[in-house]
Amino acid sequence: LFAPVYLLYRRSWGWGILAALASLLISLPGTLLLVLWSNDPSAQPASYLMFAQAASVYLTLAFRILFTLFSIRMIRRSAARRTQRLRRENPSDADFQAALAAHAGPSWVGVALYVAVVTSVSVVLMQFAGPELATVLFGG
Repeated sequence: LFAPVYLLYRRSWGWGILAALASLLISLPGTLLLVLWSNDPSAQPASYLMFAQAASVYLTLAFRILFTLFSIRMIRRSAARRTQRLRRENPSDADFQAALAAHAGPSWVGVALYVAVVTSVSVVLMQFAGPELATVLFGG
């Protein structure tokens, strides 16, 4: 959860979206278990789902380690490309400074959008995940 928020906060849009998708995929087994158990607390999930949930714990750990090792490098490269692009588009110093002030620095909008999307998807999934969806996803 933290990696996409931090990358979006730092305006590293491509890496932030990639991290958000990876985080979503890694957390999918746990989300599916929540859907199953919210519909039937006594339900026994399929063995593949329990295995996927256990694997997602290790994938989350690996993802966090990789993020810790490479996030600063990704952010610096992204910021350098963005700064170079702004410099090419604004040759005068005054224009460059104005563009830099408008397009650089942290982005609370990116963070707010990420939190809103994740919250909305979670609410919609839990709201509309009735017994029919649990039957489709998990059988029987």
